[in-house]
Amino acid sequence: MKKLKWYFLAFCVINTFITLFVAAVLYIYFPGENITPDYLLKIPLLSFCSVIPAMILFSKKDPSRREFIIRRILHFVFTVAVVVVLLLLFGWLEIRQLPFFITFFLLVFCTTTYIGFRGEKKLAQKINEKIKNQK
Repeated sequence: MKKLKWYFLAFCVINTFITLFVAAVLYIYFPGENITPDYLLKIPLLSFCSVIPAMILFSKKDPSRREFIIRRILHFVFTVAVVVVLLLLFGWLEIRQLPFFITFFLLVFCTTTYIGFRGEKKLAQKINEKIKNQK
């Protein structure tokens, strides 16, 4: 159930950011253009397909550091592949834009990964402090 909640939260966050990004791009680069009903179908589909590669990260057992790094790399590769294929199919991305998009995606991925690790480290420190105080 915890994983399902995480997937749903990830879907909601991704969906929100994609919607805001599409709205901003339309407003800046295509003034007067509106979000059409097909966008309202494509955005949730893109969000859902973006969450699917996250299933690679989860394991029933605690992965070793090496296995975790490999899973993180595979997660990135699969997520980029899924997103790029869908964006190309939707016509939202052109082949000539791929290097910029993948670089931008890598930057966002690394930043969010770093923020997540930092948050987990702080949580682990708090838990360790509470354990020390209980003894």
